[in-house]
Amino acid sequence: RAFWHLGPSPATGLSRARELLEPRPPRGALRVALGCRYPVCHLSTKTGSRSVLTALTSTAKRINGRYERFLERTFPRFYVLYTTFTKGIQALFQEVKEIRKIRSKMSQQRLSVQQLPYREMERLRQFRRDVIKAIPIGVIAIPPFANFLVIVLMYFFPRQLL
Repeated sequence: RAFWHLGPSPATGLSRARELLEPRPPRGALRVALGCRYPVCHLSTKTGSRSVLTALTSTAKRINGRYERFLERTFPRFYVLYTTFTKGIQALFQEVKEIRKIRSKMSQQRLSVQQLPYREMERLRQFRRDVIKAIPIGVIAIPPFANFLVIVLMYFFPRQLL
């Protein structure tokens, strides 16, 4: 019996054979007994990782809500710009999802832009215009802390940037 195995002694020969086939830890390494049979113990399952993700998401939402309330109370004019910017970003992501659906429909059905229904064709055209308008803002916001410059530019040039 190996001295590094901390579990109960095996009762049958089959268990002993399985124990001998288990990979051994390197010399000098200690194995912590976590109640698992193999040297590598996965403590997380998919449901567990989902609950961690859910907890992180809810914490982030709560912190963001506090931040927004703080902005609303202390800097009301800036809060208006901030909410306009965040709602615009959310609308942009929603628009990207819809454009992806239209593009996948075009590729699956082998349609050209002129063969689309009017609303979808208009949506594609408007999306191109919006993206061309947003690219310079995205380039300005790339360097660290430059996103604050974008907010200031939005304050001074709202019609051109929003």
